[in-house]
Formats: sequence, structure tokens, C-alpha cells
Amino acid sequence: MLNKEQTSRTVRIIALIIAVSFVLSMIPLMGISLFSPKKQSKSSTPPTTATSTTSSQATSTSTNETKETTASNEPDSDKIRSMMSKGNDALQAKNYDKAAELFQNVLKLDSNNSTAQANLGVCEFLAGDKELSYSDLGLALEMDSKNPIALFYFAEAAKARKRRSEARRYYQKYLKLYPDGEYAAAAQQALEKIK
Repeated sequence: MLNKEQTSRTVRIIALIIAVSFVLSMIPLMGISLFSPKKQSKSSTPPTTATSTTSSQATSTSTNETKETTASNEPDSDKIRSMMSKGNDALQAKNYDKAAELFQNVLKLDSNNSTAQANLGVCEFLAGDKELSYSDLGLALEMDSKNPIALFYFAEAAKARKRRSEARRYYQKYLKLYPDGEYAAAAQQALEKIK
């Protein structure tokens, strides 16, 4: 479980991300150019892992399900890859506090890393904090509306919060985008139970 200090830190990070996102979204409307755009390339970040709530085995997300870009010349990209890998290992080992800490550290370096944001939400969900996971997974979907981990676990968190129609909508969206994805069977089963 996340302790009060970690939860407080997470809430502050979320508030900061929202504030920065708002300010950055307003800049083009004001006609200001703060920096020249950098060329984006596909990240060589290894696929993330998450533990399915319907399976006791940890599974890894296939690379065709995860879309994430990072600037190729970022100095912290090796550090981010290393922390993501360690976070995935901790998540597979069910060490949710350690995994969450590592994913939070990734977000400090790359606040737009939707995979780290989604994995943070998965850690919180599997640790039992359905409210915080719902919020963090929602942020991951704001960053990348097609993130398979975020889609599936957001539906799971919505279901846990008794938001059946929302859960149904996100299970359906997951299945539409990833009919053969690693969570497809679990999403289909969940849909049948909440109809």
C-alpha cells in the first residue's frame, strides 16, 4: 500500500502535471513560441508489464499495443529505460510500493510518459487504492487515449467504483482497438458480467 507521504507526493505531481498541461495548451493560443520543436522518434523503451487481475501470471504488453515517443537525444533516456525496467520487474514481483516509486521517478524526468503513468495506476489498483488508480489511469489516457494498459485498468477501476457504464465503454474501446490484446479475454469476460 502507498503510505500517506507517497499518496501526498502523487497528488502534488498530478496537480503539477495538470497545471503545466494547461499552461502549455494556452501558449499556442497566445501566439507565443517558447522553443523550436524537436524531432520525435519511436522510443526503444522495452515493453511494459502489468499483472492482470484475472491471471496470477505477470504478462508483458506487446510493442504493437504501446505507442510512446521520446526525443532521441534526451540525456535521461537511458535512466528512464532503466527505471522502467526495474519498475516492471518490481510490478511483476508484486512489490507495488517499489514499482510505484520507480514509475513516479520516471514521471519526474518525463511527465508525458503515458506508460509510466499507466503503470503507476496499475500499481495503485493492484495495491487496493482504486480511487487513486482511477485518477492516475485517467491521466494516462489523457496522455495517450489508446494506451492498452490504461484502457483496460481504467475500465477495471471504473468497475471497482461501481461505474458500470463507464467500465463497459472502456472495455469495449479496448476490445475495438486490441481484439487480440493481452487483456482481450479478461475484458470480454468483464463485459459479459456487467451487461
